[in-house]
Amino acid sequence: MCGMIEIAADDGTVGTGRWRELLGPGHVGAATVLAGGVALYATNEFLTISLMPSAIAEIGGARLYAWVTTVYLVASVAAATTVYSTLMRVGPRGAYLLALGVFGIGSAGCAVAPTMELLLAGRCRDSAAVCWPGSAMR
Repeated sequence: MCGMIEIAADDGTVGTGRWRELLGPGHVGAATVLAGGVALYATNEFLTISLMPSAIAEIGGARLYAWVTTVYLVASVAAATTVYSTLMRVGPRGAYLLALGVFGIGSAGCAVAPTMELLLAGRCRDSAAVCWPGSAMR
C-alpha cells in the first residue's frame, strides 16, 4: 500500500486516499497553513538559537538562556487552550488579525528589550500569536 493513507472522516468512518489528494483543491489551503505553521515554528527556533549568544552579549541574562525557548513553547501550549474561544468570539479572520497585532507587539518588545526578563515577556506574546492562526485552520 505504498502511497496510500487512511483518512478518518467527521462521521467516524475511515477510508483510504493518496498523498496527492492532500494537495488537491479541497485541502491545499489547510495543508499550506499547516506547513506554514510548522515552518514558522522551525524558523523561529532556529533564528532564536542562532542569535541568542549575540543577545546575551548585549543585554546579559545568561542564566535565563534556556528559558527563551522554554517560555515560547510553554506559552504556545497555554495559548492553544484559547483557540476555540477566540475563534468563536472573533472568527478566523479576526483571529489572524489579532495574532498579527499580538505578534507585532511581542516582536517589538523583543527588539527593544533592555533585559532578558523583558525579552522573555516578548517571547510569551509571540508564542501566543503564532499559536492562534495555526490552530485556526480548521
